Amino acid sequence: MKARYLTIPILVLLLLAGCTMRFVSEYDIVTDTELTRLTKEINSYLIVKEIELQGGEIRAPDEELYARWKSEIDILIARAESIPLTKLTVTQLKLLHSSISDLQDADWMGFGSTEEIEIFRATFNSIFRAILKFERAKKREG
Repeated sequence: MKARYLTIPILVLLLLAGCTMRFVSEYDIVTDTELTRLTKEINSYLIVKEIELQGGEIRAPDEELYARWKSEIDILIARAESIPLTKLTVTQLKLLHSSISDLQDADWMGFGSTEEIEIFRATFNSIFRAILKFERAKKREG
């Protein structure tokens, strides 16, 4: 009689043991690749702005570049929102988009010092590092 009562819980445990529960999306190579490229572009742009500031020859902000960066991030946000379990990635991408707008505003006002540029560099590095680490951690999990 006891064996009959144990059969159902044992079957349920066996079924659950074979299931994989996911709390985040799978690794996305597109996000990884695009963010790696954007990291290089933005860092290069900040280096150029730093050199301009040190040399006293300050050029107007590259509006086409800012527009392209924002558009590319908008596409990544839309892509991430269409994939289940990407809330954290979407939040980080929106923060990145906002930070680019902040950089653009500061660029228009003119950077006051290289320290100001360094703050932006640190901000972007933190955001990129967080998103890329998360994506690559998902790659190892998968």
